[in-house]
Parts: sequence; C-alpha cells; structure tokens
Amino acid sequence: MKEGDFVVIPSVGGKEIAAGRIGDFIEKVYHKPQSEEYAQCDFSHKRAVEWMKNIESWQDIYLFKALRAQQTISDITGEARLLCRNLFPVYIYRGKIHCTLQKRTYEDLSLVANVDIQYNLLQILNITTELYGMESVKNQVVIKTAVGSPGFIEMVLPNIPISMIAVGILIKFVSGKTKTMDGATATGISALISTVNTLFNDYHNRKKTDAEAKEIEASARLTEAQAEKERAEAEKIKAEADRIRAETALTQMQLPGRYEQIKMMSSGKTNIQEKEEQERLNIPCSEKSEKAICAYMGCGKKLCEAAASSGISFGGKKIDKIG
Repeated sequence: MKEGDFVVIPSVGGKEIAAGRIGDFIEKVYHKPQSEEYAQCDFSHKRAVEWMKNIESWQDIYLFKALRAQQTISDITGEARLLCRNLFPVYIYRGKIHCTLQKRTYEDLSLVANVDIQYNLLQILNITTELYGMESVKNQVVIKTAVGSPGFIEMVLPNIPISMIAVGILIKFVSGKTKTMDGATATGISALISTVNTLFNDYHNRKKTDAEAKEIEASARLTEAQAEKERAEAEKIKAEADRIRAETALTQMQLPGRYEQIKMMSSGKTNIQEKEEQERLNIPCSEKSEKAICAYMGCGKKLCEAAASSGISFGGKKIDKIG
C-alpha cells in the first residue's frame, strides 16, 4: 500500500463497506475511550486514512462480491470501477465515461419508468450529436443495471467531447434546483451550451493561429534560403517546412496519438479517422441551439419524472420533478 491508494474495509456482518484514501504513516493515534466492543489497536505501524464514504450492502452487490477474501489484505485493483461508481456519480475509467444513477428505495421499478429513464438518457446523447453535427454514437453506449430492489443504473460512454457535453447536460437536469423563485424552469442548459461553444471556438482559433504562424515561419525561412541561392540549405529548410506543415495538418485534425497503431474498423474507416470524426465538432448556430434546448427540456422532464417516481438519486441527492 502507498499514500493515495484507495482502501475498502467491510464491516462485521457485511452490512457496510468503509471506503477511504490511504495517507502517510503516523506515530501516535488518539483513541476514543476504551470499550469492550472496540478494542484499541496496539500495532506499531499505522497509517492515516481519509474516510470518504460508508457504502451500504444494497447499493452494489457486485462490489461486495469482490470482497470474498476473509481476514487478509487483497489487491482488488481490477475491480476499481466498482468502487469508483459508488464514490463518484461521474468518472473516467480506462477510456470510458461512467455516469451512475442510484436507486435507494425498496419499491419496485416499473417497466415504464425504467424505459423512460434509459430512453431519455439516450435521447440527450442523440440531441447532442445532432446539435454538433456528429455521427450517432448510441451503439457505443453500454448500460449496466441492478435495480430490482435498491441498486444502480450505470451508463458507459466513449470518452470523447460529445459524450462529456451530453453528461454535462444530464447533470444539469438531475442535480441542484430545477426552479427559480417565480416557478420558471432554471436548468442552465442555454448557459452551458453557450459556454461549450465559446470554449470550442477559442480552442479552434488558437489551433488555427498556431498553425498559421508555423506555416508563415516555414515559408519565410524557405524564401530566405532561395534568395541566397543555397540549394543545399534550401532543401534542408524545405524538408523542415514540410515537416512543420505535416505537424500542422495533424494538429488541425486533432489527432492526439500520432504514433498509435492504425487499424481498420468495422465501419470501413481507420481508428484514426473515427477518432478524428468523433473529436471534430461543428459549432451550432443560435437557432439550432434553441431548437436543441427545447428537445433537451422535453427529455429532461420525462427523465426526472420517471426517476422521481422510482426513488432514483444522483450524487447522493434525490432527483425531483422538473418543470
């Protein structure tokens, strides 16, 4: 174990799991008053722990199954996602975005409510892909559920900008206040889309400016070499200019892994081409954004109503009706 690692400890009887983050070694421990029920620890080596959450047994049966070993310390790094989904409502793990809704009640989850929740989750993603001119990624979305009684609904999406925006829209609906003092809906969807558009505009402008500056510099150096009629030097600088142009083209295509292995995908495109298409977003006009906001509101209302009727929560807070 080392500082920063996560640790999970099941309680006696297995009704809860205490989850925390390991700290540094400590020399002195201040105990609570001695009692027969909780004996003091006399071991020499002790570590501080930042206890983050007590996870109840009903919350995730799969996490409890990972803790089968008795009276020993086990490495469960391979099951890290099980702990993450119980600590964080949204997290990124092995190149995927995970978003989890919790069901805390013992009431049955009706088929209609279950369908409404999952359908509108997918619709929020579909609206986002249409808004930014992307191909649908719905076939890449995975749903993991265990909600016959208290449990969870986990949505797993590809880790691309369009998924992050869709999850941001979802969080706006299912967390925080949903109404202003005068009763009007206050989801902040319009502000979120505006912020995203501004960020992407700034990002693309910076990339374009950097690319143009590099190309101008390369052209100037080539012109200078040609003026001096130094063929050898000119060829060398021309090669450098070609290299810079190639790097510029890669920058414009936003390919983060220039050296990753190229593979043919089932779509008939290479993995590089698919990644490029997934990360290239077209900034929508205001009219298109307004139309998308209306669609978001319809999906958000149905999603929240279904979640509220079924005792679904997000980040430890119950989801209320919207609108």
